[in-house]
Amino acid sequence: MTNQVFNRDDLKMLSVLYVEDDEDIREQMTQYLRRRVGTLLVAKNGVEGLNLYRTEQPDMIVTDILMPIMDGLEMADEIRKTDITIPIIVTTAFESTRYFMRSIEIGIDKYVTKPVDTDLFYRALQSCSHRIKLDKQLQLAYKVFEHCAEGILITDVNKEICWINPSFTEITGYTEECVLGKKPQLLSSGRQDKCFYLAMWAEITEKSCWKGEIWNKRKNGEVYPQWLSINVLLDKHGNITNYVGIFSDISERKAAEDQIRHLANHDPLTGLPNRNLLRDRMAVSLAHAGRKQHKIALLLFDLDNFKHVNDTFGHQTGDTLLLEVANRLKEAIRSCDTICRLGGDEFVIVLDEILDVTDAIRAAEVILEIISPNLAINGQVMGVSPSIGIVLYPHGGADLVTLLKNADAAMYAAKRAGGNRYHVCL
Repeated sequence: MTNQVFNRDDLKMLSVLYVEDDEDIREQMTQYLRRRVGTLLVAKNGVEGLNLYRTEQPDMIVTDILMPIMDGLEMADEIRKTDITIPIIVTTAFESTRYFMRSIEIGIDKYVTKPVDTDLFYRALQSCSHRIKLDKQLQLAYKVFEHCAEGILITDVNKEICWINPSFTEITGYTEECVLGKKPQLLSSGRQDKCFYLAMWAEITEKSCWKGEIWNKRKNGEVYPQWLSINVLLDKHGNITNYVGIFSDISERKAAEDQIRHLANHDPLTGLPNRNLLRDRMAVSLAHAGRKQHKIALLLFDLDNFKHVNDTFGHQTGDTLLLEVANRLKEAIRSCDTICRLGGDEFVIVLDEILDVTDAIRAAEVILEIISPNLAINGQVMGVSPSIGIVLYPHGGADLVTLLKNADAAMYAAKRAGGNRYHVCL
């Protein structure tokens, strides 16, 4: 049996109700107890003791059995009707089997015979105070579980759910009736494949824990991201008794990350890819084109007379014009191609896997058609037109920097020729 380690200060934290009808014994034990417990309540019989219990709610009770009006066991029986956990110690000079059996029936914790052996009595007090401490720790742990913002589920060794907390229901929509006795697989979204779960359980087996991001499904069918940690509980022999999963809904965090990622890679006005995303996509396109021996066209253009629009109609109208241009490009250009706003009124279009320069020229003619000088915003004709520079990979450059440089030279050649036209870098 494991030896219990008691802290004598634990008794100093407790209130004790002492009930004894014999005045001499009561006086002696009162002095003894006052030196060892935090608060002592004293009663002369069971009725006084029951009233003190109801008004003061002590942590522990020490009582004689045979007393006038109401004996100790009758009082204990009344107390047990409302509180089955409070430790009760009886002291008596009678070692009757009837008293023993009645004490067991009521649920008396300790039985000390008179004359009281103070060493045995003190150990009884310590044992009860230790139990009170453990009960309080369990109550605290239960409150933490109950009020924890994270969802918690506990399974048995067979991985069947045996306990959940309220946050589990709040996050997943599943109540106890829905999940108790079932396996956590009912939460699976299907986004992770079998290999993911095999790797997860291999790590749990090796390290007795795992944590990471996982996608699960609420009762209403909504798929959402979780941050999940799984820990293994072992008994004193090292055998698995339970698995504990603690998780939080990270939907808002993921949405914020996606928003930050979007802002880092897209133009805030038009929503088009910016230079950062253009660089990433071109790296992929160039690698693919190099392997497959495909051609890529890069079209760079800006709007002739755009400064005049800002100066005449204001920057808000200029922004509306840029947004209209972006929307028209999205409708006219293939979904597999990339439209990018570099900044200001400067745009880039990347055409993947073209046959020859005629595909790029055809796209340039579409741009000239949809962005014509008679394009109007709020009834006002803007008088803008595109000057387009066209360059092809691999002849016009093997990397984005070179392609942009040559496309820029071609665009200014189109401007020098009067604008509203395209020029091909040969």
